[in-house]
Amino acid sequence: MGEMNEKSDVQLLRDYAEGGHEAAFRELVERYAGLVYAGALRQVASPDLARDLAQSVFTDLARKARLLVDQTAGDRPLAGWLHRSTRYAALNHGRDTRRRIANERQAMEQLINHFQFETASASSYGAWASMSEQTRRRQGPACLHFGR
Repeated sequence: MGEMNEKSDVQLLRDYAEGGHEAAFRELVERYAGLVYAGALRQVASPDLARDLAQSVFTDLARKARLLVDQTAGDRPLAGWLHRSTRYAALNHGRDTRRRIANERQAMEQLINHFQFETASASSYGAWASMSEQTRRRQGPACLHFGR
C-alpha cells in the first residue's frame, strides 16, 4: 500500500483505467473523498445530499478514467477536475430540483383548477335545477308538461 501513496494521481488513474486495479481507484477516493464531500456540502448544505453528490462524482471519475488519462498531461493532480465535477453535480441537482418543483406545482394547479371547475359546474347545475323547479312550480302544469 505504501507504493500506492507514492504514485501520482494520473498514474493511479492510468492503473485503474488500463488495468482495472481497484486498489488504485480506492487510493484516489481516499485522497480526495474529503475534498469532494466538503465541496458538495458547501453547495447543497445537506450532509445526505452531499454524500450522494460525492458518490456521483467518483462514479463519473471511474466512468471517464480512460478519457481523463488520455487528456491529462504529466502528473497533474485530479483536484481541479474533481472540484469542477462536484460544482457541476451540485448545479445540476439544483436545476433538476427546481424543475421538479415547478412541474409539481403546475400539476397541482391544473388539478385544483379542474376540481374547482367540476365543483362550480356541479353547483351551477344545482342552482339551475332548483331554479327550474321553482319556475315550474310557479308556472303550473303547463310548464311541467312543456319543460320536459
